Parts: sequence; structure tokens; C-alpha cells
Amino acid sequence: MIMHKSPRYDVTAYWGPRPQGPNALVGPFLRTLDQLSGIHPVFGPWYFVGQREGIPIAPLSEERVMELIADGVSRADSGKPTPITGY
Repeated sequence: MIMHKSPRYDVTAYWGPRPQGPNALVGPFLRTLDQLSGIHPVFGPWYFVGQREGIPIAPLSEERVMELIADGVSRADSGKPTPITGY
């Protein structure tokens, strides 16, 4: 039996607390992925990975990506959204 597993890479970024919402984040987020994809084919295709399965980003509208970012808001132990700590 021969098994092959493709390598999986994650890109995570942290820029400290910022009072920016998903509408301010979506543009820079998509531009970053686009610029990384231009460097080498290994940097793509991109998937948005959250609580559910990975969702391919390429066919999604900017509005849908913004919704996915909003869904990923950090939450306190109580479940209350704490966007200042990230998405």
C-alpha cells in the first residue's frame, strides 16, 4: 500500500489589537493572499479554515469572505464576541 499526503501549510498573522472590523480587514486580507499566490504556485489555492471544513476562497465574493471573517471573531469564555482580540 502506497500512501501520499500533500503537505499542508498554514499562514497565521498577528498585528496586535486593532479596532478594525471585517469590512476593513477583507481588502488587505485578499490582497495579501493574491500577492503570496504570485510568488509561487505553492502559495495557492487558498482555503478559509474556521469552525467548519475549509472553503476555497477563489470563487467567493468579497462580501462572502467578509462574512467568514466576521464568523471567526474571537470570543470570551462567556461566548461574548471580543473583536479587539481578533478574527
